[in-house]
Amino acid sequence: MYSLNGDGIHAVKTIIGRNAIILKGVTIGNNVIIGAGAVVTKDCDSNSVYAGVPALKICTIESLYKKR
Repeated sequence: MYSLNGDGIHAVKTIIGRNAIILKGVTIGNNVIIGAGAVVTKDCDSNSVYAGVPALKICTIESLYKKR
């Protein structure tokens, strides 16, 4: 897991959509998708998809792949 601090974000297998806003102090897990324009105000669990204002957990990565 990685945190946003003064050094920026360093995440593994994480996709952050265009114009997404991640507030300071938020921790983003590995293998996370954050939707375009989302405002992330709370920590994000690993292997999850987040979207919206404020960003909410939409589903897991596994269930997303099953839908495709």
